[in-house]
Amino acid sequence: MRAAGREAAHERVEITKNGQRAAVLLGANDYDSMMETIVVLSDSDLLAAHLRGLEEIEAGDVLDADALVMLLNETGQFRGRG
Repeated sequence: MRAAGREAAHERVEITKNGQRAAVLLGANDYDSMMETIVVLSDSDLLAAHLRGLEEIEAGDVLDADALVMLLNETGQFRGRG
């Protein structure tokens, strides 16, 4: 399988040396995602904000795009169409 195909499938390739796992090759998107996760988990304020956001979503405290544009227009914060 080509490297591009492996990246799309989120596969990892283990590289061994003398029969022991020495390194792991993974796609750039998977690496970036892993690094972003580490950043969030290591920043207690960012993690708390993320968890609050998940709680708000579960509680139904969300806006669709149209409602968001309307709210931003009402508060003068939207400078796009509308």
